[in-house]
Amino acid sequence: MIPFYFFVAVFHLFHLFQATLTGVTITASKAFTVITLFNILRFPFAFLPLAIVQWITTAIALGRVQNFLLLEEIDTDVTRGGK
Repeated sequence: MIPFYFFVAVFHLFHLFQATLTGVTITASKAFTVITLFNILRFPFAFLPLAIVQWITTAIALGRVQNFLLLEEIDTDVTRGGK
């Protein structure tokens, strides 16, 4: 249902800004072109939140690995009881 409202909002804004300011009217070819472009872009934008979450998770994991690798080494003689 959201894409329908999005299309209505886009065409309404187009009418407000283009038709009233420049006198350009929307034609069927322009409308179908816009709808086709939105349908093409809908799939990548659906996965954008997932990509952002994965990027944040990767950044956190790399920070943890970096912190681990920067730790000082443990002296094995102390941990074994000096043997």
